[in-house]
Amino acid sequence: MEQTQKHSQASTNQLSGPIPFNIGKLQKLKIFYNERNFHTGTIPHSIGNLSELTKLLLNGNNFQGNIPSSLGKCQNLLVMDISDNQLNGPIPPEVIGLSSLSILLNLSSNLLTEELPGEVEKLKNLAKFDVSQNRLSGLLPNSLGGCVSLAKLFLEGNLFEGPIPSSLSSLRGLESLDMSDNNLSGGIPEFLVNFRALKYLNLSFNDFEGVVPNEGVFKNASVTFIEGNKKLCGGIPELHLSRCNSKTSKSGLKIAMIVVILGATLVFTCILILWFRKKEEKKPTTTCVENSLLPLSYQSILRATDGFNEQNLIGSGSFGSVYKAIIEDSGATIAVKVFDLLNRRASRSFLTEYEALKNIRHRNLVKVLTAVSGVDYKGNDFKALIYEFMENESLEDWLHPSITMNEPGTMMLSGLLPNNLGSCVGLSKLFLKGNLFEGSIPSTLSSLRGLESLDVSDNNLSGAIPEFLVNFGALKYLNLSFNDFEGVVPNEGVFKNASATFLEGNKKLCGGIPELHLSRCNSKTSKSGLKIAIIVVILGATLAFTGILILWFRKKEEKKPTTTCEENSLLQLSYQSILRATDGFNEQNLIGSGSFGSVYKAIIEDSGATIAVKVFDLLNRRASRSFLAECEALKNVRHRNLVKVLTAVSGADYKGNDFKALVYEFMGNGSLEDWLHPSITMNEPGTMRSLNFFQRVDVAIVVAHALEYLHHRCDDLPKY
Repeated sequence: MEQTQKHSQASTNQLSGPIPFNIGKLQKLKIFYNERNFHTGTIPHSIGNLSELTKLLLNGNNFQGNIPSSLGKCQNLLVMDISDNQLNGPIPPEVIGLSSLSILLNLSSNLLTEELPGEVEKLKNLAKFDVSQNRLSGLLPNSLGGCVSLAKLFLEGNLFEGPIPSSLSSLRGLESLDMSDNNLSGGIPEFLVNFRALKYLNLSFNDFEGVVPNEGVFKNASVTFIEGNKKLCGGIPELHLSRCNSKTSKSGLKIAMIVVILGATLVFTCILILWFRKKEEKKPTTTCVENSLLPLSYQSILRATDGFNEQNLIGSGSFGSVYKAIIEDSGATIAVKVFDLLNRRASRSFLTEYEALKNIRHRNLVKVLTAVSGVDYKGNDFKALIYEFMENESLEDWLHPSITMNEPGTMMLSGLLPNNLGSCVGLSKLFLKGNLFEGSIPSTLSSLRGLESLDVSDNNLSGAIPEFLVNFGALKYLNLSFNDFEGVVPNEGVFKNASATFLEGNKKLCGGIPELHLSRCNSKTSKSGLKIAIIVVILGATLAFTGILILWFRKKEEKKPTTTCEENSLLQLSYQSILRATDGFNEQNLIGSGSFGSVYKAIIEDSGATIAVKVFDLLNRRASRSFLAECEALKNVRHRNLVKVLTAVSGADYKGNDFKALVYEFMGNGSLEDWLHPSITMNEPGTMRSLNFFQRVDVAIVVAHALEYLHHRCDDLPKY
């Protein structure tokens, strides 16, 4: 009977103790709801025997220990929620790689550690993924970009570091993204601007830097949260960030002078390098073959082609014929294109072809060695072009060995490779060879981890070879030849196999395994090496001097710590000064009352500054403890949605009774409660303090963020 049970719902029943190991015998069980109870112990490994399970909810208990890897055997799971427990250790790859999960995977609010496994890319159909409020660390894996169906992604409250991977650009269906409270760094990715479905973005309390975009989700300050990133600038005014590159100070002129000096030094260095190069230029030289061609005439060509023998005929065209020729003196083999001047347009073609090709140097074009113009034995005009001889004969014979065809017209693609090519996560073979693509290989291609063959040869691609190609375990064929790649060739992954990796025609590459026959990196030596070394030393010394100069100016201009006029005026506050500032704690200055005291509006006599004073009712025994707790919690708080504590006052009143108060910034708009629930008896008309629906939603959001900050950030603040 046990083995035929299909549903088990025991949620919110105050159940306690461990889950029995015999749960694994319910092999027909499809739904197991046991959330918000008081279960303890570990999640039994036998739960992996529930092969037909589709929904598993164990959240809100007190489970400990590791997540059982046997859950990976539940191949029909659509929903898994084991959040709000005390689970620890790493996330098992078998669990996070459970490809059947399509609705929810929630591992949040536990004590999970180590990195997010790369197997996360198998969650291609998952809609919501939540690992927030754990102790996960390391870099966010590039494979996370493989979860192309994600609508909600929550990673906040961990120890992730490094930049946001560019592979996440493939998650174009995201509606909510929260990466707050981590150690992430780098710039905010531009691809987030293009996420049209994104309605909530939280990047706060990380170490991001650079310019905040103004488009997309970043246009709405009520759904974008980036506080706690001190190095960010720009963005819309509602985000209250500093302007980029707008700082002005008294040292502006000095810094400008330093920049001018540095610029002049760089210009001088460039001129020096150009002068050395120009000085070392050699006169143009010609090869042995080219020298032997200079005196060519009709007679020498006639002999070289054996009287234009048909056996030497390579091919014919509209304006003439091409022959193989062997020069008598040198024995060099050449190709001679003899123009048929009976065709009126042939003479013009001769001039045009020679002018167009005489200075061309390209690996895929036959080199024109010289031109011959004269008369034959009969006095007729004779014109010919001399080309390098291609020993492999006609390309057409190679492409079409058995039939004769006119050369087909070709269409070549050009421009940059698009970033969204990385969205084709199911690709196993990608061929882009023989086009005019340029620029670097996009980093978004790192999500194509299933590639077996990749060919981008014969293009104009440049930049370094991407490191992520090393990690493509399935890659068995890689052709990057005849491009303009540069830098160091890796030694791992597919690059260890010279028979599967082709890099020829990239003159700026170096390193790699010996079988690739590339030059060693940083091994070039020349006669100008000493001169370049001297230039580098001079430039380095100049930069070092400039850096020291900048540091000296900054150190010289450092100011002593200062406080605002308002804060200075509060340092000497006492019971007497507060009594006068509140007009004897007059009820007209009363802002509001609570369990532990009352808040008054106060105007300081000396400075005229307006403040809010919370006077604690020490007849309530818990008020003194509340004073200490509130002071400790809020004295270091810096959040845009929390009132700032300026100072604390502790002393005695005129009767010798203890007096304790906290001094806050004064909010001129009055109580939030009055705005949410305006009273008819208020001094201001009720219509003056009415909030519409959207304003109330904004209030709810900022209050929630303030509470989240107090619960999860205050403990991390330094105590002085």
